[in-house]
Amino acid sequence: TSSSGSAVAVATGMVPAAIGTQTAGSIVRPASYCGVYGCKPSFGLIPRTGVLKTCDTLDTIGFFVSHACDLQLMFHFLRVHGKNYPIYNNVLKNEVRNINKRGKKWRVAVTYTNTFDCADLYAKEKFIKWTENLSESNNIDLMYMYMPKKAGDAHKVHATIYNKSLSHYFREEYKNSQLVSPVMNDIIEQGQKITIDQYLVDLQKQVEIQQAMDDFFKDYDILISLSAAGIAPLRDEQEKPDPALIWTLAHLPVISVPAFTHKGLPFGIQIVARKYNDYLLFDFIDYLRDMELIPEGVSPRMKEDTNV
Repeated sequence: TSSSGSAVAVATGMVPAAIGTQTAGSIVRPASYCGVYGCKPSFGLIPRTGVLKTCDTLDTIGFFVSHACDLQLMFHFLRVHGKNYPIYNNVLKNEVRNINKRGKKWRVAVTYTNTFDCADLYAKEKFIKWTENLSESNNIDLMYMYMPKKAGDAHKVHATIYNKSLSHYFREEYKNSQLVSPVMNDIIEQGQKITIDQYLVDLQKQVEIQQAMDDFFKDYDILISLSAAGIAPLRDEQEKPDPALIWTLAHLPVISVPAFTHKGLPFGIQIVARKYNDYLLFDFIDYLRDMELIPEGVSPRMKEDTNV
């Protein structure tokens, strides 16, 4: 995926942090596959100026770091500040959303998304065991929940918006289609078949999914899901569906945590919060670190397994 280079640079120690972009799962997947922390903030909080445009309602700037303690630091200095961004600044300081959890229990929803059955068996087993360990914390009310019904259409809605947008923005490149990858050619061709009316309908469905998830988070502080279906697939293997694009479509802030390994290769979990509850999300990451439920950086297990 498109930010794999940034994730690899952090994973190999070339840099301690790197910027990435996500329109579907291009931060979460590489972070999961490379065993580093990846953050996709709430939509719009990091400016897209100068970035190649692919999809107006999905393109999001985020970043990778090698240590959890750098997540909030990177976010704070990359996000918009000042009087020119009153809406974002006001909502980030909204006490109704960004509740101080000191002395209060975290309300955590473990979600079995519509992609959970597609995950590899070992990934599902490790995920379930990790959430069971989480439930032992006295400061967490853990609930197993299904997604809002509207979110079940997320992959279909995302495909319509994504394919139509790419067919528009890369129409000039398509004129020399022999120089474009078969995958990209296929996306553009699929997008050309989508009518403007169908595109507008699915843009409205995106808004409805965002509202459904916002209503969902009125009862929960944090949502947890797998980052990917398992470890990185081989080059010629098709990636299995995962929930990353659901949270992208809904404009939610997420962090992929390097939680697991299988056969010496890493894969992660996604920690998700309500839109604009980014600082609350970082507070929960700090809580997990204090409880030693997630690694500060590359875990000793991962170093041993991968000979890093």
